[in-house]
Amino acid sequence: MGMGEEERNVDEVWPANYSAGIKGADARDNWWQSPQIIRQDVHKIAFILCVNDEQEFAESLSYIEALNVPEGYQTDVIAVREAPSMAAGYHAAMKESDAKYKIYLHQDVFLIYKDLLNELVAIFQSDETIGMAGVLGCRVMPPNAHAVSRWDTGRTLCNGFSNYINGYQDEHGCRAVDVTAIDGMFMATQYDIPWREDLFDGWDFYDISHSCEFAREGKRVVIPYQREYWTFHDNKHSNLGMFDTYRLRFISEYQDIYPFREEDNGFAQRNEYEQVKAEAKKELDALIDAGRMDEVCRLLLLPENQGHLVLKELELICRIHASEETLGLDAGIYRENMPHQEVYARLNRLRHLIKRIEFRHGNFGDIFRELSENFSTCAAAAVILTYGMWRRNLYETLLSAYQRQDGKQYQEFIKYREFFDDVPETPERNQE
Repeated sequence: MGMGEEERNVDEVWPANYSAGIKGADARDNWWQSPQIIRQDVHKIAFILCVNDEQEFAESLSYIEALNVPEGYQTDVIAVREAPSMAAGYHAAMKESDAKYKIYLHQDVFLIYKDLLNELVAIFQSDETIGMAGVLGCRVMPPNAHAVSRWDTGRTLCNGFSNYINGYQDEHGCRAVDVTAIDGMFMATQYDIPWREDLFDGWDFYDISHSCEFAREGKRVVIPYQREYWTFHDNKHSNLGMFDTYRLRFISEYQDIYPFREEDNGFAQRNEYEQVKAEAKKELDALIDAGRMDEVCRLLLLPENQGHLVLKELELICRIHASEETLGLDAGIYRENMPHQEVYARLNRLRHLIKRIEFRHGNFGDIFRELSENFSTCAAAAVILTYGMWRRNLYETLLSAYQRQDGKQYQEFIKYREFFDDVPETPERNQE
């Protein structure tokens, strides 16, 4: 699998806060002071992930292990658990690693392009002024610093969006396009610049901040041209409760980069709404734990309670459960007295299996065997329709597999064909 080392954990190794209580330029000067200098290995690539979901991390790791590693290089995976913030976790791992090249990766991002590392190293080696590379970014930061609404360069596949594609691909034939900021789902560096954990002690704006820190050091931040999709983001929903707090903190700190201005962007009202939905989800999860799944489904199958992103998974689980009960299918998504964590884990596993087939990741026979033995045909069809990019192709692939294996499941699954006949295929597929 090309891995030079086993996965390492950085659970409670936190560097001292070298600039505690110091702000502005003085903080940046002090931030570089460190008691530990590590000689870098120019032939090592480290993957650094903050982990609080072991199921997502295990799936992401399986894609990392399948990458083609450049000849003469080794790789390392550093999992940071119980990090107080993204910047703190990344900074601790950065100080622990001697790898010249570091890829900071969300635990729910799957690297689906096997030659990614070869292309990434080549881009870094082609120009020493390139400091950091991402897959999604913006060329000009908006005045209110809400960069996530202005991604205009790069591309990624993802869940949770109606068109499944975030961003746009540059077609000028360039190997890399300069941007002012990149999305934190994938941040690759060839230089170690401290993460501003003194300012961004949560889970927002650490990525936009780090982009600006590279600019302050005179290093370029770029989006490489992707002939094929590099990443799939298995995102569900984001907790943006502190987003505006960190946005205002960012604006105050980086006036030397751009004359950002504070303005009302409606986030306070949206945060209130999201908090109400999050509380509702907790109550619904408690009902599942109490064995009242049918009551949860009655609530979420009402039209007025549908369409909320934070409840998307639970709504899908209820639709699958109701259909399985009606059809009398085995291998239900929910089983009596199952805790809510296990219900979500089953849906996640089914989605991961479907994605493995979609991205041709792993042995198809093993994947299909697990899918067909543990999940209903109804659940498989619903997950493809909800999360698939190449849905018709996925359906036909599974239909053929069911036909070869089991006449009963084939007869069940073929009834769903009408739902896939007119479904458009979203993006172009990566080559095998």
